[in-house]
Amino acid sequence: MTSMRYAWNFSHGSGLVWNPGEYVESYTNPLMSLVMALATSLFDKSGAVLAIQVLGVVLTHSTIAGMMSTPVSERPEAARANRTASLPGPPPTRAGFRSGRPPSPRR
Repeated sequence: MTSMRYAWNFSHGSGLVWNPGEYVESYTNPLMSLVMALATSLFDKSGAVLAIQVLGVVLTHSTIAGMMSTPVSERPEAARANRTASLPGPPPTRAGFRSGRPPSPRR
């Protein structure tokens, strides 16, 4: 976990750096680095890693539970399908969609 090293240095007073004294910013997830910094300030290294892993599992499961609890009729893909199904006439073809008439035969 690259971000954990940044978080460890940040929570121990060196700033968000890979090596103390070298001020090169190369992290891509500042919010997660700050969350990890909170964990590294509360626990030792192995405890902080475990806490972040448990947090990841909890967030993943809550996201899946939220998705599963959303009724199918309220999901974006169901709304898109309902809009398409309610259009009058046959579904547009690729050529008919552009011009509104069937394509002319090629010579």
